[in-house]
Amino acid sequence: MTQPEILPTEALAAPMTRHVLLHAWRKSKGLTRRDLAELTGFSESGIVNFERGERRNMPPRQSVISEASWRKLGLACAAIEYGIEPLF
Repeated sequence: MTQPEILPTEALAAPMTRHVLLHAWRKSKGLTRRDLAELTGFSESGIVNFERGERRNMPPRQSVISEASWRKLGLACAAIEYGIEPLF
């Protein structure tokens, strides 16, 4: 029995950065940015920022997404992957 494909093969050709992986994972699940925002408790514009890898229109020191935010999003996505509703 073959394993289900978690990420599309074409996504694996791109450099492996968190924002690239997030975008590929979201698309592979058939989720819109709005869907992912509702499931994780982040705003839709927050999901856009995660997928860009930075926060736009912010002073340079504030444009970096915090490690804590990445961890929270990662935990929420893992919960979704395993069919558990995130508790955020």
